[in-house]
Amino acid sequence: MYEVVQSHVVSPEGTLLESAVHQGVTIAKISVASIKDRQASVLQEALLSLAADRHGRLALDCSNLKDFTCAWINALLELTRVCRAADWDLAIFGLKGPARDILRATRLDRKMTLCVNRAAALAALGIEPQTSWEQLFSEPDSHQIAA
Repeated sequence: MYEVVQSHVVSPEGTLLESAVHQGVTIAKISVASIKDRQASVLQEALLSLAADRHGRLALDCSNLKDFTCAWINALLELTRVCRAADWDLAIFGLKGPARDILRATRLDRKMTLCVNRAAALAALGIEPQTSWEQLFSEPDSHQIAA
């Protein structure tokens, strides 16, 4: 079951993040292909707020993401640290190509929970996969977070 997450940040630059909640896990999807320093700051604040508001698990979909600055890496590390310190959890999924390679080359992938896809991320967060029948009737409501 999905529900709308009641959090947002508004800016004229467009949508950076869409989110929904599924079985107690906030699933947040990065909507942009590139994250620069300012966007990293806005996203970090929004994601920390989502995690705090939901008191729990967060799955971050980075499948649209092609490149990012060090500020985004720092934001991911801080988000991971805060989630773990509060006994919450964070699973990052969908990173591919150079975006994934940067985290592997620097061994920062060992500091975070990186998953190949959404199903693996939800499994890492303790959610059992949906049956084929459930998948037919569950389309996520999403709430957009703009920056």
